[in-house]
Amino acid sequence: MRSRLTLWLVLSTAGLVLLGLPDHGVRLVAFSGAHGLTLLDAMAVGLLVAGWLPLAVLLWQRADATSGVSEPARRAAVFLAGLASGLLVASIFGDFGGWWVVGTAVLVALQVAGFLLIARS
Repeated sequence: MRSRLTLWLVLSTAGLVLLGLPDHGVRLVAFSGAHGLTLLDAMAVGLLVAGWLPLAVLLWQRADATSGVSEPARRAAVFLAGLASGLLVASIFGDFGGWWVVGTAVLVALQVAGFLLIARS
């Protein structure tokens, strides 16, 4: 588990650094007037997904670790994940400024909460 967590942290940090760099390249895909996917962004997303996927698999495999969590708390977590994902997508495609940060922060907080549940079990 520790190696997966380290991998998640390293790849997520590298992906966020790349994503934060100014990109003036050709857009591979345009999402809106202000947002699009460049080669640098694609590399950053690849790193983020590569770091997230092993831990997502671990969370799925260790779903029994959530057995002590109440049903309302589980539903709230699923609702928050959906709301944050919607906010993230809407802010990118609708040019809502920095609202993507809020959606991303909620999603990361939910991931960390899941990792803490696994670590406690």
